[in-house]
Amino acid sequence: MGIVAFQVDTGADHTCLHPADAAALDIPFSQLNRNQTLSVMGVGGTSLYYWEVAVLVFRDTTGDVVSRSMNLLIAEPSDINAPLNSLLGLDVINRWRMDYAPLEGRLHFFTE
Repeated sequence: MGIVAFQVDTGADHTCLHPADAAALDIPFSQLNRNQTLSVMGVGGTSLYYWEVAVLVFRDTTGDVVSRSMNLLIAEPSDINAPLNSLLGLDVINRWRMDYAPLEGRLHFFTE
């Protein structure tokens, strides 16, 4: 298990794990489900993603933990997506309430 700093993306339908984070988590690309792929067009071009069931565990500043079992898109490494941050998409964001205070530099999520 490792830690991933997701970029919140209200324009992303799905949560995506990109190459640098996948490498840090030792994701075995040769074992990903080749029958469950999705070609996604983004700002830099098109990338291939694998649909995999994953458990994402989130910890808040008090140490409380929330976990979600979900389908996660894992990007096949390419020149296009190599520099991209992993994205927290609407499939997770829509389950929570979000409080964004840009002048205070604060973004909070509430699960209840």
